[in-house]
Amino acid sequence: MTYKITFADLGWYEVKAENRKEAEEVAIFAARNFHPELPAERLKIEKTEVLHNG
Repeated sequence: MTYKITFADLGWYEVKAENRKEAEEVAIFAARNFHPELPAERLKIEKTEVLHNG
């Protein structure tokens, strides 16, 4: 499935994963790698959506 993970202060990431928990973990990992300067508390997930056409 494809998920859209929205971060409160960062924007959103679209990821492929087997379930919601895995999708959120993948998105946090990607955000940390792409924005290493951001403290962990700035990587707060605001919303997780399933993209049915993904």
